[in-house]
Amino acid sequence: RAVAARAHRATLDPDAGPVHLNFPFDKPLEPADAPGDFEAEHTLAARGREGGFPFTV
Repeated sequence: RAVAARAHRATLDPDAGPVHLNFPFDKPLEPADAPGDFEAEHTLAARGREGGFPFTV
């Protein structure tokens, strides 16, 4: 918890940059089915961008 708190605090700094953390889990993340009709409700996310370009923030 302390590492996560320090990482969050670092993102608030005026000179903040990307933050990457590795947290061990007791069991690995498992695939899950999308709830409801995901493709109908989120067409852009299901279809992707033109030309296969990634979404960026």
